[in-house]
Amino acid sequence: MGRRLAIGDVQGCWHSLQHLLDVMNCSADDQLWLAGDLCNRGTGSLEVLRFCRQRQVTAVLGNHDLHLLACYFNAADSHRKDTLAAVLAAPDIRDIVDWLLAQPLVVVEGDCWMAHAGRWPGFSMPEWQRLAGDTQRAWQADPEAFFRQMYGNHPAHLDDARSDAERWRFCVNASTRMRVLDADLRLNLAFKGELAERPAGSNAWFDYPCPEDGIRLGVFGHWAALGAGRPRPDLVALDSGCVWGSGLTALDLDSAEWHHVATDPRDLND
Repeated sequence: MGRRLAIGDVQGCWHSLQHLLDVMNCSADDQLWLAGDLCNRGTGSLEVLRFCRQRQVTAVLGNHDLHLLACYFNAADSHRKDTLAAVLAAPDIRDIVDWLLAQPLVVVEGDCWMAHAGRWPGFSMPEWQRLAGDTQRAWQADPEAFFRQMYGNHPAHLDDARSDAERWRFCVNASTRMRVLDADLRLNLAFKGELAERPAGSNAWFDYPCPEDGIRLGVFGHWAALGAGRPRPDLVALDSGCVWGSGLTALDLDSAEWHHVATDPRDLND
């Protein structure tokens, strides 16, 4: 049985990813956990996605991965800083899309969970898994319709959802975009900066207690301004901002050994 190696937001940084795997002496027996945002902004999104699909990594989807799917299904336009053109024009794009559609919003294995942005404190683990599963089945059943209604900041709280589409949107936002919450656990999705600069009356999502469920460790990425580390003893933050030149980080989930490599300049889309 190999190691479980959790890796932060790759965002198309193909050369940095290969360097990190070399530094960790990664073997075919090792299980790679990718915390979402596999693609976009770096120069090697196509290579990263092909590797992840062929390697059959354990991955969750991040907001950039969902954006790629929305672009493919003509539910969103490309942004100026996107680096997805080569992916969308690839001859194997349908295979990549099918693989992405099969990836979840949350992974729970043994006493560990992983999601791109984190765990909304209002969720019990069974409730989160049920809603995330419903959301994934919805995008698999009718991806064009799903991605057309995915975008938006409402509802900010699950209790405000009045339809399946709104519950799915909340699950996507909480699992892939969340950083800070207001005191009543409402998502504040406008904030993207450093924790010390958070709006008055809000706190990081991990500053609120989650229901007890016996889970030992949670793994997330997404918040580059937070950096890699342990914001709580039971949480691992992995986004060290590789695409911003701050390197790529991994953690051995079983030995608690950290690994870090500098960003390869070839990955930066200047």
